Amino acid sequence: GYVFVRWTRDGAVLSDSSVLSVQVSEPMELVAEFGVTATIAWRSEPAAGGSAALTVGSPSGLAGRAVTITATPASGHAFLHWLEGETVVSTENPWTLTLGSDRNLVAVFGATARLELQASPPAGGTVRVVAGELDGLAGRTVRLLASASAGYLHSGWIVDGAPVAVSDTISIVVTRSMQVTGRFLAVTPAFIDRAARHLRGGSLLSE
Repeated sequence: GYVFVRWTRDGAVLSDSSVLSVQVSEPMELVAEFGVTATIAWRSEPAAGGSAALTVGSPSGLAGRAVTITATPASGHAFLHWLEGETVVSTENPWTLTLGSDRNLVAVFGATARLELQASPPAGGTVRVVAGELDGLAGRTVRLLASASAGYLHSGWIVDGAPVAVSDTISIVVTRSMQVTGRFLAVTPAFIDRAARHLRGGSLLSE
């Protein structure tokens, strides 16, 4: 827990080498000074989520020195925070800290997922995010809104090729990267005729 710091005589520094040669021509008192050491260790969680490295300073040395540690996410992941034991100690990245004692840090990463939005046909209307983000951590909820252009109506949502809802708004739990399509139908005379037949017991959208 200690490391040699320097030799002193009457408060004056003689050498910071642990081996000292002196010529003794009179009585003298030499002082070997030692200092408390502090080390820093780190790992990533999960291991496939990214890596961490000390970018400024050394892993071991005198307590009180400053070091900088940097986390680098792997593809498809984002850095979340630094953990020590069960406690989140920082969300900074890179993080510069002063080592007053031994530290054992965990760089925590989370999987990311992206939503790809499109309107079909593009002239039929727009689809947009009203709550949440297109890019972010997997598991988040995103709320979408479809707005039809003049002469069109919104006919439903398709997620990764599968119909999921027909309302203008939809909330999606983004567990993976997904493609979301807002479908629109042109309001043509033929469509109006189909709508009239639907009111008489036919099907509006399946014809």
